[in-house]
Amino acid sequence: MSFILANSQRVLKATLTATVLGAWHTTLETDGASALSGAVSISWGLSTLKGTVVRAGSEDGGSRSSALVVGGAGGLSLTLPGKYYSSSPAAQSVVADILRESGESLSTTSDAAILARVLSRWTRTEGTAGSALTAVTDALGATWRVLFDGTVWIGVDTFPTSTAATATILDGADNPASGALVVDLESLSVLPGETYLGRKIREVTYTSTPEASRAELRTSTIGDFFTRALSGFQRKIDYAGTYPARVVKYDDGQIECIPDDEKVRGVGGLSHVPVRLGLPGLEIESLDPDDTRAVVSFEGNDPSRPAVLGWSQGGSLKIGSIVLVQATQPPFAVALSFFPAGLAGDAQAAAAFALGNTGSSHAQLIPLELSKLAVN
Repeated sequence: MSFILANSQRVLKATLTATVLGAWHTTLETDGASALSGAVSISWGLSTLKGTVVRAGSEDGGSRSSALVVGGAGGLSLTLPGKYYSSSPAAQSVVADILRESGESLSTTSDAAILARVLSRWTRTEGTAGSALTAVTDALGATWRVLFDGTVWIGVDTFPTSTAATATILDGADNPASGALVVDLESLSVLPGETYLGRKIREVTYTSTPEASRAELRTSTIGDFFTRALSGFQRKIDYAGTYPARVVKYDDGQIECIPDDEKVRGVGGLSHVPVRLGLPGLEIESLDPDDTRAVVSFEGNDPSRPAVLGWSQGGSLKIGSIVLVQATQPPFAVALSFFPAGLAGDAQAAAAFALGNTGSSHAQLIPLELSKLAVN
């Protein structure tokens, strides 16, 4: 058995699991009635781990205690409010806000080039800090996990060869079908995201008891699969919906608005949200924020692409103009030409041309608009 201490308390049994995505966690059984609490420093052989107790209690009439410890400050399960970024933030700014609000810290070994990438707007929906990190890293084509030192690492796994010594594979403990391999390692020397014995390791589980120590190494992980699948499913639910919102301001084809739903509202609402009117050339003639409500969605379920796709009430919508040319003499022929609102200058030019070049005709420019924006 490896020699393990948790806040100077002797650990009798321990099981530690770490994956390529998320926070590591360990279950510790300590000698004595004094249960672990708060921040914990774990000395496991030559490794030091920093975590936080999330659950603890005594066993065997108080002669022993057990604790569940999660890597880092324990804040990644906290629910964060929604937040909107309108000015093309760097990924590092979005990540820094998530970590600051959850009490976690960024690893200095994170990929600086990935964090420097610019996001075209970003909408963080209400949810756990962990799911918010997953949304950002998925958009960047990266991943995140809590390292043994308690900091959050962000980057792309390259699976370098592990420096751990070659261990003995236990009898019957190599299962290619499940991707599991069990070896007699005592130290925490093989890490997720490394290649060991020619295999890309995605999950490791270390077990230490008075009788023996071993490591179960996996090339695929059910936990990782469900974490990504469920978080991705939840994000699709969040970003596939439509959200009624109160319009605060309209300017040059974009609005500022306050969604009714707190998940996407954030602190100050959404800004610079483009308006989609359904047909090319349509434009809003006037809009009274006090009398306007919009329906906001996310194009392609993308948190960086909010857009107004409909209205529940509002101001006037300019559709365009009709140039009507009518002969003043028999056979009184009539010609109609439609010009979208964005081509108002062309409509005026067409009317002037008709008046100047058809002396026997009458030309009229007729504006078309709706007194209210389309309802639903």
